[in-house]
Amino acid sequence: MSLRAYWSGLREWVDRRTDWVERMWLRDDRTSTRRGAGEHRWTWIWLGRDATDGDIDDLVAKVDEEVGRLPLPLGIGDIMITVTAYGPRRDGAGEGVYLGAKQVGDELAMREDLAHRDPPRVVPIGDPSRGHIIDRQDWTSGRAREELRRNLRLFRPSHRWRIVQVSLFSVGEAYLKLASSRSPS
Repeated sequence: MSLRAYWSGLREWVDRRTDWVERMWLRDDRTSTRRGAGEHRWTWIWLGRDATDGDIDDLVAKVDEEVGRLPLPLGIGDIMITVTAYGPRRDGAGEGVYLGAKQVGDELAMREDLAHRDPPRVVPIGDPSRGHIIDRQDWTSGRAREELRRNLRLFRPSHRWRIVQVSLFSVGEAYLKLASSRSPS
């Protein structure tokens, strides 16, 4: 199912005046030809009800599944994970503007909406001494996974944090795409 179709289904859910999305987080699929290759992202939009610990556990499980499915190009299995949390708009407009732009895939309108918010809180997951690069052993041992869970509990979608994005970045995928784009034709 394409991203646009998924967001259209979301609009119908929201339009029923439920003020909640069945799954608060939504996966943003990025094609390999677009900027951000190697990145997998989930976006949560607060629509009036705070995320529960169960919602957070479900998302951490999805990230865990995704890490397990990532390819290991050239044997590189390292990943980077970042949590980015945005507060409310300074002008008091709700999240409907961002959600509407997301539904139609309007990147410019999404960036404009985020510009009306204070700078986001960006939390890289992993050991700072390694540049926040997480190897698969750290992930499978649970250290990085628990750090992600703790940070999502601090920055859960709520009245304070209106848009929360979790980005999973495959270092190997990005390197392979960069190497193939640099090779002579």
